[in-house]
Amino acid sequence: MNELMEINQGSWKLAASAMILKNGKLEAYSTSQIRKIMGAACSENFLEDILKIFRGYKPAPPQDQNPSQAQWQIRKKAQKNRDFGNLLVEIIKNQDFYFVQKLLRYTIWNIRIIENNKAELSKIELILDCEGVNDKQEILGLIKPIFGASKTQDYRR
Repeated sequence: MNELMEINQGSWKLAASAMILKNGKLEAYSTSQIRKIMGAACSENFLEDILKIFRGYKPAPPQDQNPSQAQWQIRKKAQKNRDFGNLLVEIIKNQDFYFVQKLLRYTIWNIRIIENNKAELSKIELILDCEGVNDKQEILGLIKPIFGASKTQDYRR
C-alpha cells in the first residue's frame, strides 16, 4: 500500500473514531484538541508531544445542564480522546512528521464529510468506495452506531 492510501485509510478510521452525538448532531469530540495535536506533530519529538496533549486533555464542562449530565458528557469526551489517541499512536508509530501532518489534515477533512452527511450513511459508503478505502467495513462499523443513535437519542441522555 502506498503512503497516500495509508494516510487516507488511517484518516477515515481516525475521523470515525472521533465522532460523538451532541444535541442530535454528529460532530468531533473536540476539533480544538485535534488541531493541538496537529500543531504538536511539527515538533522533533512529535510523538511525545502528542502523548502529552492526549494525557492532559480535560473537557470543559457543558453549560446549562444538570451535574450528572455534564459529568456523563465529560466522561464520554475523555473516552473518545483516549480512543482517538490510542488509534493515532498506533497509526503514526515509525512515521515522520510529514506523514502525521498529512494524516491529521485528511482526518479533519473527513470529520467534516461525516458531519455534513450525517443523515445519509449511504453517501459516506459511496465516498469510501470512490476513494478505494480497503477498511470500509471497519470504518462504517465505527460510524453506523452513531448514525443510529442520532435518530433515536440525544447525546445528553
